[in-house]
Amino acid sequence: MEMNLIKRFARLKVTSENADEFVSLAYELIENEEFNSAIKLAKQISKTYSAGYEIHALALSKAGKNRAAIRILKRGLEKSPKVWLLWQLLANLLSDENKYDQALKSYQRAKDCEHVDQYSVNLNIAILYGRTKQYDLALKLLKDSENPYYIQR
Repeated sequence: MEMNLIKRFARLKVTSENADEFVSLAYELIENEEFNSAIKLAKQISKTYSAGYEIHALALSKAGKNRAAIRILKRGLEKSPKVWLLWQLLANLLSDENKYDQALKSYQRAKDCEHVDQYSVNLNIAILYGRTKQYDLALKLLKDSENPYYIQR
């Protein structure tokens, strides 16, 4: 990643006109394992948009710092408690940390949000059920969930 580009973004203020560019660059930085730069952008984004907390947590998680990522998501959820993506990511990380009861509660909070991708959350709950060897529950949930991404041929 070109350092001048990162520095240019670091000097800009996140607005509705350029937020998508900030977010895209932050995800690209995560993909390129430039976690510190991604976190810097995420902090700027989070001043205005909840996506900054998601990006910050993803960068920390990819860097092997799940507990720090969980703290960031909790902070983001204090400010944006109706964002299902933050709840789902929190639940995913809690599940990774073997905190299954907390994860399940967070998945439920995600499902209670508006505009939630129910299938995505149900898929992640099924994964949690698999991790806890509740295979019947996992299979039932997947069978009962309508997959909007499945195209029958």
